Amino acid sequence: MLTSVQLEDLYKRLNFSELSRKLTNEIRSRDPVRRVRSSFRNVAGFYSSQKMGWTIQFESRTVELPAIELFYEYEDDVLEYWDQAYKFTLKVKSSNGKNCTIAHVPDFFIIRNNSVGFEEWKPEEKLGKLAVKYPDRYIRAEDGQWHNFYAEEYTNKLGIYYRLRSSSEIDWIKYRNIKYLRGYLDKKYIVSEEIATNLITVVASNPGITFVQLSSEVKEANSDDINALIASEKLYVDLSAAPLIEQEQIHIYRNQPTAKVYSIAINKSGMPSSKHRILL
Repeated sequence: MLTSVQLEDLYKRLNFSELSRKLTNEIRSRDPVRRVRSSFRNVAGFYSSQKMGWTIQFESRTVELPAIELFYEYEDDVLEYWDQAYKFTLKVKSSNGKNCTIAHVPDFFIIRNNSVGFEEWKPEEKLGKLAVKYPDRYIRAEDGQWHNFYAEEYTNKLGIYYRLRSSSEIDWIKYRNIKYLRGYLDKKYIVSEEIATNLITVVASNPGITFVQLSSEVKEANSDDINALIASEKLYVDLSAAPLIEQEQIHIYRNQPTAKVYSIAINKSGMPSSKHRILL
């Protein structure tokens, strides 16, 4: 959570108007404007956010919950995120082309390092159907990004952004890996100092070593020890590369910068990464 000093610094950096400041302050000082509900299509729930220090509502376990964990909770650029934070009225056209007004409550209000705005998540399939039913309201640009120009026009007047996001953005391999690793943090799994030191030393000397190879070289360690070090970010793997249970496909590095360096070298060589365990 931002302190008052940090928030004021953000306002100055973003050149926030009094209207934008008032809206942000209002959202941060009150409860959500609506409570989510489950339906026959969606299962709603609450996510215990360590970043925010309380529970965050989600209306869908298959879209909004993954979005929270992939794009908000663990994303350093996101300073705060608020659920069901604001309701505004949009002047739109109905399916028969008549003018009408609708109430809209975006899923999340996001405060980032360099931007502040609303983000709404929907299944890709549903967006396609909505675009047919409401072609002036839901539009997909050439770059694949979805837009709700009525909402964007409204929030632009408030001095903040609006982004319509699709389930197609969700990296399901990474999401499942994050959930898998979170169990080690929740259960406070402890790796002995000696084993941790041995594992880190071997990885530092062998960037890109596979999970299987590491287990073989540090025989006193088990899979849980390695996963726990990955979960606590003492070791690094690309969580989008493969499911962690496929240990022969998992390449381990000391940290992300090291992984990037070796990834560039591998791509330039044109050889499969599995052949590039580099011994130093």
